Amino acid sequence: SLKFYREKLGLGLLFDADYLDPEPTMSNFSVPINLSTSIPRRAAVVHHGPGETGRMELMQFVGFEGRDFAKRASLPSLGIISVRYPVTGLADYREQLIKRRVPIAYEADMVAVDKIGMLNLFAVRDPDGNLTEFYEKPSEM
Repeated sequence: SLKFYREKLGLGLLFDADYLDPEPTMSNFSVPINLSTSIPRRAAVVHHGPGETGRMELMQFVGFEGRDFAKRASLPSLGIISVRYPVTGLADYREQLIKRRVPIAYEADMVAVDKIGMLNLFAVRDPDGNLTEFYEKPSEM
């Protein structure tokens, strides 16, 4: 997915490195302590603009098996369903993504979003099935 976010969506890179805990330790990733020194993780941080706001952390645990819940990443959902970024020139950005062969998952005009207002937006899915939305307020167009 890192290649998708960088090359297809044009996000910037803040960090990209592998990591393995040097000693058994607890983490916020729910890796059992006895596996923390044997399960390496690839970590990357991408961003849509300068600063800490809006950055997205990508994490892959090498050799750690689990269940795939990607098909549940659609509405209605009780959890976080997407990451949403403001874009100036939404129509132009959408056309750039289409030229890069990024399929549009959905799009809508004049959508009411709590605490943001009325928006025009579209969404794409990364290779893992995660949604990223891009929006622009009609008054900014």
